[in-house]
Amino acid sequence: MATNLVILQGTTGKDAELRHINGGTAVANFSMATSERYKQQNGEYAEKTQWHNIVAWRATAEFVNNHVPKGSKITVIGKLEYSQYQNKEGQTVYRTDIVATSIDLISKGGQSNTNNGSGNNGGYQNQQQDTPNFYTSDADNDLPF
Repeated sequence: MATNLVILQGTTGKDAELRHINGGTAVANFSMATSERYKQQNGEYAEKTQWHNIVAWRATAEFVNNHVPKGSKITVIGKLEYSQYQNKEGQTVYRTDIVATSIDLISKGGQSNTNNGSGNNGGYQNQQQDTPNFYTSDADNDLPF
């Protein structure tokens, strides 16, 4: 069995865009930046930032919309999802999204929280999502350790 698992910790780049589809199902889209610092051959340090498209569904989407403003530090657990579409010029555009199954708020909008980084939402997870939840195990696939 293969696993599609992504864990990211970074900063939200914009407020979530919440919309409702298919009779009221909530979906939120937002961007998130992760950065790494490394030492170059010349001995100087440099930083590389990657931007990620995050998609949250149902209760997780509502949580992000209500409690995770631009500039928040969060941890996202989810899966990679690839898609493609034709733009107005007829060119194929490829997109990579992180579909969130769990979001933990570390600090809100640049303000450090008071619970020692354990997250304002206690590791909130959306248990109603159609996609498999990271914390849900299948008894037939349990690891022996």
